Order: sequence, then structure tokens, then C-alpha cells
Amino acid sequence: MDRNTATGLFLISALLLVYLFFFSPKDKVEKDKAQATTSTAAKPAAATAAAALPAVPRLDSAAGPARSIELKNPELTLTFSTQGGRVAAVRLNNYKTFFGKPLFLLDEQSARYNTRFRTLDGKTVDFSALNFQSTGAQPAADGGQLLTFVAPVAGGTITQTYTVPKTGYEVKYNLKLAGVNVAQEPLQWSLQDNVRQTEQDIKQNRNHTTINHYSTDGKQNNLAETSEKPEETKVTEPLKWTADKHDFFVAGFVADSQPFTSGQFNANVNLTDSTFIKGLSTQLGLPVADVTSAAGGQYRYFFGPNQFNLLKSVAPEFDRNVYLGWGFFRGVNRFLVIPVFNFLQQYISSYGVIILLLVVLIKLVTWPLTYKTYEGQARMKVLKPELDEIKAKYPDDQVKSQQETMKLYQQFGVSPLGGCVPTLLTLPILFAMFQFFPNAIELRQQPFLWATD
Repeated sequence: MDRNTATGLFLISALLLVYLFFFSPKDKVEKDKAQATTSTAAKPAAATAAAALPAVPRLDSAAGPARSIELKNPELTLTFSTQGGRVAAVRLNNYKTFFGKPLFLLDEQSARYNTRFRTLDGKTVDFSALNFQSTGAQPAADGGQLLTFVAPVAGGTITQTYTVPKTGYEVKYNLKLAGVNVAQEPLQWSLQDNVRQTEQDIKQNRNHTTINHYSTDGKQNNLAETSEKPEETKVTEPLKWTADKHDFFVAGFVADSQPFTSGQFNANVNLTDSTFIKGLSTQLGLPVADVTSAAGGQYRYFFGPNQFNLLKSVAPEFDRNVYLGWGFFRGVNRFLVIPVFNFLQQYISSYGVIILLLVVLIKLVTWPLTYKTYEGQARMKVLKPELDEIKAKYPDDQVKSQQETMKLYQQFGVSPLGGCVPTLLTLPILFAMFQFFPNAIELRQQPFLWATD
């Protein structure tokens, strides 16, 4: 390897490190931490955002006062409430916020699930007004934990069953209405999610937070991430899944039996609020024939990190919650950068070193072309006297001069554009890496040299 190649490797490596270090605004860590502390100035904004949650209806069940039930596995701590028979809080056990606090993907003060439907006589049944009965967790067939909530309503019963896995982030959910005089229209499932700041850079945290949804015909769409204006999308086609993407984490809902009939998605931003960075709202239609069937409606919640390899197995195209760039660059990341990255991290603990090795590997792969470039440059130097002679021979005839020059190139096997080929092949890979690294949760809170995250 000559001096020019070594210099090129050094410059490309330095470029990647500088990009990663300066990718987010240069706010001081102390300033960011101060934003996350509860201050007198921040309280009104937080109160305003929290008020966006729907008011909790008064309980009309005789099942006693509402109570909480907590289930755990190595990855998740889930808090369920008998009021509504819902997931009330989700803690990711293996992650913390930038501020060193436990990371709650959802909590009682910031998020709320609910389901509503109408009966044949026109009355509205609101799950959050029902205090479901539960006998607590039971062993599941797969080694996990089974939690069932039951409430009598409209001449029948509502049964909600959650299956928390022994390990992992996917929680199975079954909803069944038996003997209920339900109107023949979709049930309305909803999630109101006021997203808390969990990362150092509040602007990037906000701009990477959105709602993604995927239809049964293979279309994936989302609300505009960087918009500071209210966003709304209504979808009338069947949907397979929807996901609240919180920068590096995802709260998803997947239909396994029948697809959701429709969806409405909203996002609102309050730039003065440093506690809740964005308000997300999702409403989905659940097919009445599905939830009233003998098996009930079968769904899955996903509460976990926004990690490509993990999301691939959740649902079709669920890995698109990880932004890898558009078109060609996404393909480069998916089939080249990520497989090599995954291989290297099996043997190397420092992600900074992995990044440097990725750059070196790119140069090694393109080395044959680079060598041809150097060889062509050497030939060009040898041909320079003859090229100067052609220019002197045809000073006023550019066409003839060009023809003789190309003839000379062909005679000696020289391409004037040969030096561009290695660069053109390398740049797309580098651009793809620039899209992957800021969105890779593996690099979250990982230090390297002077960079703390």
C-alpha cells in the first residue's frame, strides 16, 4: 500500500468520525441535562401536553377499585391496569435515557390505550370505563406469562388476554367479545402517546419521532417527521401494522388474524415543551367479525429497540422503522453494510474500531480498481510528451486533436475516466453508511475517543 492510499484511508476514516461527532447540534451535555430536569418554567408546558390525554371515564363496574399488575421478563417490565384491561406502562429493562434514568417507552402520565364500540341499541362501550376482573398471571405454554381480563357488558363478556414471552419484546394480545350485542361496525382501538425526551439532542429526538403504518397491499407510509405543524393522515385501506417510532425505540401493534379496517394518524408538536417532544395519536378499526369469532381477534404488541435485525421477524417490512436511506442506499445498507457490521461486532467490542474497519474493508474491496487507476495514471505520465505533441500539431483543430488523442489512448489501453471508477463505487457505500450510523441503536450511548455518544 503506497503513501497515497494510506493517506486516503486516513482522510476517509477521519471524515466518518468527524461526521458522527458533529452530526447533532453542538449543545453542551450540561445544557441538555438541564432541559430534562423539572423546572418551574417547564411545568406549564408539561401540564399542557399531559392534558391532551383523554379524560378517564368514571368506573361503572362492580369489580372493586382499579389495581395494577406488573409482569416482567429480562427485556420488559409491563404494568397492566384493570381499568380498561390495558397496558399502562412499558419499561425497557436494558436501556436508560440519556439522563441516566429508567427508560419508559410508555407510562401512565404520557400514554393511554383504549378501545370503544357501539351496541345494537346505540350505546357506546368504553373500555376505560370498565374495571376488568383478573386472577393475575398464569403460566403460558411457551414458558411465558398469561394475563386475562374479563368484564361483563351488554349481555355478554369482554375477554382480553395478554401473553408476555419468557424473553423478547413481542406481547401477544387476544380480544374476544362473547354474547355482546355489538353493532356491525369496526371497534375503535386507540393510542394517545405523548413522547418524552430520552436522547441528548431534543431536536433530533423530535425529528426522528413519527407514526409508521403498513397496508396489506405492501405500502409503507408515515407522518412527516420534521414538520412543526399538525400532521394528519386518514387511511381507508386495510392495514397490517402501525408503529409509534421514538427515535431509537418502537411501540408497534400488529394484526395477525384479520387486518385493521382503517386508520387515522395525528402528530402535534409544542416547541416550547422540553418534556413531551411530540404528541402522537393513532386510531384503528378492528373488524367486528374478528373479535366476535370463536378464536377472537389476534394481535401482537411490540415494545422494543429500533434494531434492524430484531424488527425483521416482527411483521412484513416492520424493519422499515429503521431509516436506512432511500432506494439504492437502503439496499446497500441492508445487504452490504449491516451484514458486515453484524459480523464485526461479534468479535470487536469497540464500535469506533468497527467503523474504521468498515472503511478499510471498502478500500480493500475496491483496491483492484484503485490499482488499475494508478497503473493508468502512470501510463498517462508516459504518454504526456506525445499528448503535448498532438496538441502542438493540431492547435486550431480541436476535433482532429481529440480524435488523435483518443486513438493514442486506445493504442496504449488508457482510459481518461479510469480514475473516477473507484470513487464512484466507494461514494454510494459511504453515503449509505452516513444514513445507517445515526439510526443504529447499537451506536447509541457508545463512547469512542473524545465522543461520548
